[in-house]
Amino acid sequence: MSKKKPNIILILTDQQRADCVEIDGHPVLQTPMLNILARQGTLFKNAYTACAVCIPARRTLMSGQKPSTHGVLHNYATDLNAPCLPQVLRDGGYQTMLSGKLHLWPTRKHFGFERFKVSDGPGYSPEEGDSDYLRYLRRNGKGWADEHTDGARGNSCYVRAWHMEEKYHNANWTTQEAIEFIETLDPTRPFFLNVSYFHPHPPITPPQFYYDRYMSMDLPEPTESEWSNVFTEPSKGYPHGSRRLKLDRHQLKQYRAAYYAQINHIDDQLNRVFHALDRNHIDMDNTMVVFASDHGEMLGDHQYSGKCVPYQGSVRVPLIVKLPGDTFKEELHTCDAPVELMDIMPTILDCAGLDIPETVEGRSVVPFAEGKDPEWREYVHCEICNLDDKTGSQMVTDGKRKYIWFPGLGKEQYFNLETDPDEINELSQDASLKDEIQKWRERLINELKGRPEGFTDGKKMLKLNGPTTNVLPGFERGKGVDGEGKK
Repeated sequence: MSKKKPNIILILTDQQRADCVEIDGHPVLQTPMLNILARQGTLFKNAYTACAVCIPARRTLMSGQKPSTHGVLHNYATDLNAPCLPQVLRDGGYQTMLSGKLHLWPTRKHFGFERFKVSDGPGYSPEEGDSDYLRYLRRNGKGWADEHTDGARGNSCYVRAWHMEEKYHNANWTTQEAIEFIETLDPTRPFFLNVSYFHPHPPITPPQFYYDRYMSMDLPEPTESEWSNVFTEPSKGYPHGSRRLKLDRHQLKQYRAAYYAQINHIDDQLNRVFHALDRNHIDMDNTMVVFASDHGEMLGDHQYSGKCVPYQGSVRVPLIVKLPGDTFKEELHTCDAPVELMDIMPTILDCAGLDIPETVEGRSVVPFAEGKDPEWREYVHCEICNLDDKTGSQMVTDGKRKYIWFPGLGKEQYFNLETDPDEINELSQDASLKDEIQKWRERLINELKGRPEGFTDGKKMLKLNGPTTNVLPGFERGKGVDGEGKK
């Protein structure tokens, strides 16, 4: 890596599955810009979210901490006082910019971003109020009272094409703000640019051009399995946002087409960003680029939509790391080590040559990107608290095997991801795997010892009588907890 401090670009999408990158083998999706990044850098094949829902995942990404350390296990808005990635970079001499979604609290706290254009969603919400994006729409005579104006709803699989000119799309606005930052940089300081897209999170509203592209294709069907099937007929009349569903074939195609279309649209917006970097003579040989998403999307697999479940579509995320000096590779460079969102902050700080705060629990993946084989963790841990069935899930995986515990149900699952990447065959009752499953059960027990929820007595996993809370004791809003969990 260069001795001169590198520029750093962190590109985030929201709710993008790991398998939704074309170069990783997707049969229909077009992501030419992500393909270029992957061909230059390293594609991490076993990257996972710490918690498959927006706020805790983003707290983990920005702080480098586990959810059990930063205290939030679902979409609960409370203070994040740990040293955060943009703050450390700013204090290290970087000019810092956020364009798009942050989803931390308090809403307009800058967390170290010197320049700050935020929109945590495409419409008005009681939590966020008027975003910078909504102000932009109003300045252009495009008023928008709330996210339901176009008929599409958040956390819903019912979709429609974008209802205004494409230039007013939230993804286009996020891109344009990033470009304006690039065009007005201080040339004497390195920069950190976080381009953070709200989509393909619902409401999924791609421009008509992209929607038509995928509606005209034969699209892959969702994964089905005996262990997960609830419906034999399409599930009509369930509330918007229901995680369990079975769409009819027309609605399923619309859902999947819009999702792929939104990713394709964002990829083309990234092309605008990189064209602006070239046009403004940014030295890409001294620029680090990281691409990731906060969590995935089930997209109808196993009769689930959205996120919040411990299955691959929901918990595995795309991660591409291009180091300064990385150039085109004939053979795609991939890494199979189990990595997760808390590794992004130390990775970026490592590349920037800055000290990693002691509060950070993740580890730098720079050695993997450099082609080395460092000693590494054996597995990653992912959790979420209260699901629709009033339980939560605890999961450990190395990308080859996966063990899941549902504490509210007292139920476990086990999958061999090497032979069954789609999780069709649930193996927890296979007597021949008793010792193997016990090893993974013990790993989860070790992760959860001492937790206030009482997941384990240190010897076995325990069934809980009700749902776990979305925030750990002492982290409730206004409690004044610091970055180490101390008052």
